[in-house]
Parts: sequence; C-alpha cells; structure tokens
Amino acid sequence: MKELYRDVGVVLRTYKLGESDRIVVLMTADNGKVRAVAKGVRKTKSKFGARLEPMSHVKLL
Repeated sequence: MKELYRDVGVVLRTYKLGESDRIVVLMTADNGKVRAVAKGVRKTKSKFGARLEPMSHVKLL
C-alpha cells in the first residue's frame, strides 16, 4: 500500500520517466532519502515543473 508523507525536503536529483513524468530524489527532514514519482510535471502547462529542479526546497504531501 502507498504511504503518504508530510515533510519538507531538498530535491537532490530528477530523472525523466515516460513523456510527461519525472522521478524525484529528495532528502527530507523526517524520512531521509526518498524517491517519488511526480506525474505530469514535464507537460508544457505544468505549474510544478520548475519547482522540482535540483537544490529546490519543497514541502511534500
């Protein structure tokens, strides 16, 4: 089952996944190093694409 996390972290690295998705590697305060899939962030109209660049500070849900 998928788990939900609420945390803050820093984006360490991103990888392309398919045409519009991205795998994001994050270092979080409570959960350490986490990998997550960000769906649709590589689409041209995505609001979140630029926020997931390496060394960005992000809030996670």
